[in-house]
Amino acid sequence: MKISIVIFTRNRKEILEFALNKYKEQTYKNFEIILLDNASDDGTDLMIKSKFPEITYIYFPDNIFLYAFNYGVSLATGDLIWRTDDDAYPQTNDLFEKLVFQFENSKEIDVIGCEIFETKIQSLSYWYNHIYDKSTNNDENYSFKTNTFMGGGTMIKKNVFEKIGGFWDFGFEEIEFSTRAILNGFNIFCFPNLVVVHVADNNTRNLKDRKLMYYVQLTRYYSKYAPINIAIYNTLFILLVFTLYSVVLRFNFFNYIEGITGIINQFFKTFRKERVALSKQKYKEITFGKSYISSELVYFKKLFKIKIFKIKN
Repeated sequence: MKISIVIFTRNRKEILEFALNKYKEQTYKNFEIILLDNASDDGTDLMIKSKFPEITYIYFPDNIFLYAFNYGVSLATGDLIWRTDDDAYPQTNDLFEKLVFQFENSKEIDVIGCEIFETKIQSLSYWYNHIYDKSTNNDENYSFKTNTFMGGGTMIKKNVFEKIGGFWDFGFEEIEFSTRAILNGFNIFCFPNLVVVHVADNNTRNLKDRKLMYYVQLTRYYSKYAPINIAIYNTLFILLVFTLYSVVLRFNFFNYIEGITGIINQFFKTFRKERVALSKQKYKEITFGKSYISSELVYFKKLFKIKIFKIKN
């Protein structure tokens, strides 16, 4: 099976170069790399042309975010699409070999989400722990069915994209894509002992803009798929959480009002134009019976533990 590694990047030349060299070290060699450059001005183009001439490199004069990734998928010739970030790379040299083995030996698997090791906190993300408790099983073949994945390290059969299309714009894009995939009969599995390293380079990120975009898109997701009472309840909770983040990140008044207005406008816009009326039972199946509120509480609980651990050390 051929793998198409599709990466979109913006002004992360150094970590991108490091990550690309990590792919060269993979024992599984049947892959191509498609790099989509969202208007970098740090010399990424020269670095790629001089050090990685074999890579398919596409430069966009404007930052088009995830639409660049979708374009990369349209160019891919592989059977499998590796969805990753420009600041992430496989933890081991045989990761692709292990992933291909799983696809070749199970027709039930359409998407594999890997665990993510966050270098900034020196900890696994445990992104799936709002669905299942962390397993103590160290078997690399251990897996479980889930309803989403983390974009930093996921292998997806190309026919999934061919049937349901690509990602929407930044913010909750993985779970929205996953929901469409599940509704179309595809299966997503997490292999928690297959790991991708995520450097989380925030130097080129505007955290305030990202939070605003994230919560607007989060509202869009629940407004699109959740039963009406859950959509309203979650939107109110999103407004509360966004308010808390605004205090922590020290948003000015105008940024805060922009976010609140954006969330409310998105709620009504989605109901008018994108609403997919899922039954309560189908929605429960899609979310594995777990609520957005419980997911946020798990996140904050983990964040609190990390902060306390740092203080003690």
